[in-house]
Amino acid sequence: MTKKLYDLRKRNWAWHEILGNFLVQGIEFDPLGVAREWRPKKNTFPNVLVNPKIAFGQPVLAESGIPTRALRDAFDAERELESVSDWYQVPKERVEEAILFEAELAAA
Repeated sequence: MTKKLYDLRKRNWAWHEILGNFLVQGIEFDPLGVAREWRPKKNTFPNVLVNPKIAFGQPVLAESGIPTRALRDAFDAERELESVSDWYQVPKERVEEAILFEAELAAA
């Protein structure tokens, strides 16, 4: 059973008014209101997005479409940002962003 909040002033359930904006942060919608893509941590990791049409919905770098997990795995194997950057033709800053995103995801 879903817990909801009750607005005594309006005498109705108010979970959407309170949580609605929080739940849609970072989600871009198409003109029909269908979610197109999501930037799960837009302020911290602005270049990471989730789009069901890219990499089967895995978190990816927006510019390249490379999964953040692949970049992190390559870094774990090599331990050099510059090497991973060269292999994937992605700026070192983006590789580092992907690594930090994956570390935060794993810690959650």
